Amino acid sequence: MKVSPLELQRLVFRIEQLQRTSTSGWIAADEMTFRSRLPGWRSLFALPDPKWLREQVEVDVANWQMWLRTVLDCERLVSRNRPGSMPRLIHDLRRGKVPYPR
Repeated sequence: MKVSPLELQRLVFRIEQLQRTSTSGWIAADEMTFRSRLPGWRSLFALPDPKWLREQVEVDVANWQMWLRTVLDCERLVSRNRPGSMPRLIHDLRRGKVPYPR
């Protein structure tokens, strides 16, 4: 089975959004994990380059599912490292950083 072109374009868009994400102020381990999954890294779980993905006519479903799972993991890391998120708040409190009201 092959993936539809629309699903492939959605994946490309999500990868490009992740590439534009700033990791300033993130938890160090999350930042390293996130960056190692972006295109250009030599990692087993690295995402493909969006330019290369756009040129592909057919993509196998197994590869698409693996890339989608990686995108979801990266989006979870982005969500977890937002300044107002509960996991980030708990992480900061454990390390003695007191959140300041805005």
